[in-house]
Formats: sequence, structure tokens, C-alpha cells
Amino acid sequence: EIPRVTGVQTCALPILKAQQPSSVGPIPVDAKLVITNFLSLDQIAGTYMVQGTLLLAWQDPRLAMPEGEKRVQLQIGDVWQPQHDYYNGVSTTIAASKLAFLDWTGLEDYALHNYTGPTLVYTERFVSTFSMRLNFATYPFDKHALPLEIEIFGNPSTVVGFRNSRVELMDDVVDPIWTVVDAKSAISNVTKTTGIKYTRVTVHIHVMRQWLNKAISTYVPFIFLLILSYGSYFMALDQLPARTALTIITMLAAFTYYNAVSAALPPRGYFTFLDVYAVICILAAGTGVGVFLRVHHLMRVEKKTGTAEIGRAHV
Repeated sequence: EIPRVTGVQTCALPILKAQQPSSVGPIPVDAKLVITNFLSLDQIAGTYMVQGTLLLAWQDPRLAMPEGEKRVQLQIGDVWQPQHDYYNGVSTTIAASKLAFLDWTGLEDYALHNYTGPTLVYTERFVSTFSMRLNFATYPFDKHALPLEIEIFGNPSTVVGFRNSRVELMDDVVDPIWTVVDAKSAISNVTKTTGIKYTRVTVHIHVMRQWLNKAISTYVPFIFLLILSYGSYFMALDQLPARTALTIITMLAAFTYYNAVSAALPPRGYFTFLDVYAVICILAAGTGVGVFLRVHHLMRVEKKTGTAEIGRAHV
């Protein structure tokens, strides 16, 4: 059985639960996020899911490692620990958590900082849904930096603050629609409405859409409709039913397909590459309708007056 912490330098263990350690300046906390899975990016709802492991490490000078021990397992609440919050998290499930008093001797390559003496390490496995804002201007060739924000919740930055942050992507983090390129982290101080600053680790997960299949299913039908509409220019002038069906139906089909493709994206107040492309195809089909109406009008004038208005119009 792993022993509990028994060596305390200045005060009894029950008091440590309620009191944070004294420190000159803010208590430094080191953070490491290991992303083990990337799940279900919902671009309509503006959310995505991540499964991962969060490690927080800090030192409490009031604790001493029992003689002959390198690691002591604690219970959550045995000692003071910084409170954290997934700031842009919509919902979070903590699968498991543990707290250890650890001597990094011999494990320096895994340490989050060049520690002097043992440290407290809190480990948490979680599955969380995070909110995001995406820009689809280049859809479906878009790339995004998905934010994941971890904030010290219980204390302002003058009392507790992040010192180092790391993020690691597991090798098997894949998605059928998105390519997970990399992830980077940064530490910042955020000012709340109260004027108090809190320290935050912001992780950006860089993803790139696997565009080949999406581009084919999105743009090829528009090209096919455009070719059909253009084919009406080569039909005989007296084939009114065929020209009517080919021009008007292709234009309406382009409208309908554009609405269906656009519904896969959230409401937006800007034009995307898809919007521009679709509008050009719709206008091209509409041009075919306009040409058909013009030719039909000239044919009626020719029959009525007996003059070759169509020939004159061509000249």
C-alpha cells in the first residue's frame, strides 16, 4: 500500500486543507495537457469534443517527503491545490483524477520545470465539449485553430499563476473529416469585469479539413449543371420545350443544390468561396434563360413582321 504524507514542516495536515502555501509573489503552477482523442467537430453548433489528460504541478514548502519514499499517493482534498476551470467548456466529464506527492529525481526528462524538492502533481482525465468560432471563408479548403482554455479559477494572478505550459498530441489522434496538424499553448492574464486578472493557458489545436471528397461532392455538381446550361446554346431554335427545360431546370437545380450545401454551414454574415462560386454558376444558368427568352422574343417578332430579326440581332 502506498503510504500517505506524514512529514509536515510547519503545521498539521488538516490545516493544510484550508490554507494555501505562502509564497513571495504568485504561487507558480505548471500545466501539461495531453490530447488523446479528437471527437465530433460540430460546425453548425460551434462545438468540438476532446478527450485528454491534464497535469498540474506546484510545490508546497510545508510538506516533506517521508524518508525512503519517492512518491506518496494522496486523496483529493488532503492538501491545498489550485482550482482550475475549462473556460470555454460547454460540458465536462471527469473520468478519473488523482493527487500525488512526487520526487522528480531520476525523472527530470518528464518534469514540467527544474524543481528543487518534491512537488504536488494533480492528474485528471476528462472528456469535454468546447465552444469555438470558425471562419469558413475558404470552405471547403479551410483551416482552423480550435481554442481550449484552462484558467485558474479560485485565485487571481497576483496569488496563483501558470508558470509553464505544455501540450502534447498523441500519435493516434485522427478524425475522418479533419487532419489534426499540431497543438500549441500560450499563457496570458485575462482581466475580468471586476478588474481582477486571472491567468489562463490557451491551447490551439490546429486542424485542416480533408477537402478532396468535400470539394468533389460540392463543386462537381455545379460544374455539371453549368455544362448542361451551356449546352442550350447549341440546340435548334425551334426546340422550345427542350430549351425551356434545360435552361430553367438547371437554374432551379443550381439554386436548390446551393441551399442544400449552404445548410451544412452555420449562419454567417460574410461571403465564402463557396458562395461566390455558386452565385457565378447560378448566374451562368440564368444567362442561358435570358438568352432563351431573347431568342424566343426575336422568333415571335420574325413571325409577326416577316423580317429576319434574329439574323439582324446576330449581325
